[in-house]
Amino acid sequence: MPTLRSRAAPSPSSPASSATPPSLHSRVHSTSPTTVSSCRKLSVPLSLLLSVLPPSTFLLNLFSFVLYPTAASRELVCVSQYLYKFTDGGKEKGTPYPLMSVTAKKMTSPSSLLELLYLTSQNATILQLSIPDKSSYYSFSSSEELQLFLDTVKSLRQEAVKREMGHSTLPLTPAEERLDREGRTKWERRQRVRKRVMEGEMKGRDEATERLLS
Repeated sequence: MPTLRSRAAPSPSSPASSATPPSLHSRVHSTSPTTVSSCRKLSVPLSLLLSVLPPSTFLLNLFSFVLYPTAASRELVCVSQYLYKFTDGGKEKGTPYPLMSVTAKKMTSPSSLLELLYLTSQNATILQLSIPDKSSYYSFSSSEELQLFLDTVKSLRQEAVKREMGHSTLPLTPAEERLDREGRTKWERRQRVRKRVMEGEMKGRDEATERLLS
């Protein structure tokens, strides 16, 4: 009867045991992105409720006693057809956004109590970053830095549209092509999960689901 042979484990000095796959953060930066924007993501409890209330000064005074926005350091990077979000430690946050689905603008006049709260509590320039099903808010230290980010998003989004139509003349590197494939897979998975959540097939939303939908 034939016997099973166990495969010998790689020695500590072998490449298979010592090589560590590069992180997404390092692979994104290896493409030499045009702009790497350091900012702070704003959040506040009851944000869904505040987002549907009108930008009333009376309501602002009422809620400001118990609610105050928090700000977490973030890094926004655009590469090829996707927008990536990282912590200041290089950890990926949420799903990459396809630039063709992104709307980015400087927030000047609030359309909700949530936006009014952000504008009055932050001594900074605020970005509203939206995809079809949600909006996020980021504070930038200067208008110049925010404008550079907005210009980058606009330029790359136009190029992404051209590439989708087959009119782009700018070739992608193998690293960019791989990132685009991975980004597309993650985005499609996010959309499938969101559809299941909206249809009520998923009872409750665990931490992993919240990260995916962010």
